[in-house]
Amino acid sequence: MGFDRCMVRDHARPTSEAALQHAEPVGHRASADVAPPAFLRTLPNSTVLALLGVQRDLEDAPAEAAPTLSNPRFSDDRILQRILRGDIDQLSARHNGRNRAVGRVQRALFDLGFDLPLHRLDGRFGDETTTAITEFRSVHGPSPGSILDAATLEVLDRVTPTTTDTRVEHTVDYARLLEDNRLDVTVAFGYSDRNALRRGASGEWEDTGTPVEEVLAERFRAWLQGRGFALELLGFDDNVEHWRAEHTFVWYDDEGSAHTRTADVWVRLLTPGAGAAAEFGRGLSQAEITLYKGHARYGSGPDFDPRDSSEENFRIGIDTALEAAGRRTRVEEARRHGVAVDEVNDLVELTSSPDFDRDRYRVLFLQACTSMAYLDELRSEVGGQEHLDVVGSRVPTIFTSDESAIRPEEAQIFLGGILDGETVEDIVRALDEHQATAHENVQRRGVFTMSGVGDNPVSER
Repeated sequence: MGFDRCMVRDHARPTSEAALQHAEPVGHRASADVAPPAFLRTLPNSTVLALLGVQRDLEDAPAEAAPTLSNPRFSDDRILQRILRGDIDQLSARHNGRNRAVGRVQRALFDLGFDLPLHRLDGRFGDETTTAITEFRSVHGPSPGSILDAATLEVLDRVTPTTTDTRVEHTVDYARLLEDNRLDVTVAFGYSDRNALRRGASGEWEDTGTPVEEVLAERFRAWLQGRGFALELLGFDDNVEHWRAEHTFVWYDDEGSAHTRTADVWVRLLTPGAGAAAEFGRGLSQAEITLYKGHARYGSGPDFDPRDSSEENFRIGIDTALEAAGRRTRVEEARRHGVAVDEVNDLVELTSSPDFDRDRYRVLFLQACTSMAYLDELRSEVGGQEHLDVVGSRVPTIFTSDESAIRPEEAQIFLGGILDGETVEDIVRALDEHQATAHENVQRRGVFTMSGVGDNPVSER
């Protein structure tokens, strides 16, 4: 049956089956000039009423709200809101600025443990920001990748602490570090190029004839003894010593629960001399923790003899670091400053050996003027984010030759922090504080930095 357009003036809802046969569906009355679609004429009126009722329900339903960022860190940023809505496909250098979108994302990544080692929170989108996003996505999702798109921003908005003075704290991975109930540590002091000085009776500085690194080593031995370590044996050369202690580790998980494990801790203490570079490489391969304090020789690597000799260099970088990340140093620059550069890349040679385990968990501490110059090489050769944590100096650190002030303080802060279950973030803060108080070395973006920590266990103390 068809529709009778003359019935449109009757606004009463039909109640009988006969009336339904002549009534027009409510809410879709045709005007005197517009007939209903032709296909409706072929359908029973009951079917038409059902279809139009569904349409009316859809029209009355509220419109779906546009997605929005809820974290106060991001909610008032117009660019980030547009990325979430899909109006902008991803974060880029077009959104630079410390207080703009890039700066806010950098700060959030930093507070989640994904540091930007060299440039820190500069508000500029570059390789380090891309690396931090990649590391964030590998831990939090939504999927592996290197861009901050809408899906990634939604996750970042959800997991980032809502206040800018809050950081997520991480420990080293003690479960992996102590899985065999033994911890091997290498502590190496590089060649300093200078002797310790002492003020004489006249007030003038006098040369003691003792290299700075020997004073450092002697005072580190005293620290080890104070922590319960005992000298167990000497190496084949007199510049290698092995110290041991049984130590109970206590650390806290993300719920504040304490975990304990007792392990044998072996510390190999290494000072300059014949075979030191080879011993450093052996430690890097076999130890879970390696510390180096000394010169980095313009990004070439740890050095255990005078700068004009390459015999005891352990070459890691130089001319191979990523130029775009600002860490590149040229051989010519090092040689211009009198550094003899080893022609062999010792790190590549070491990691090319079938005995080198790239899946072993390692923690490195590097204190030198250009420590982070070879971060890229360490990442590519030693281990990626999941297998290697690095804490190092991002700018020159201050050393002293004043005999009364020479201390291996940074090495003690780092190793002591791990022995005491402190978070890596706390250790970095303590290192920065020491440089500020002991040497008045204050840097707005910090002296020390970390890399690879964002995927470590979260700690709440």
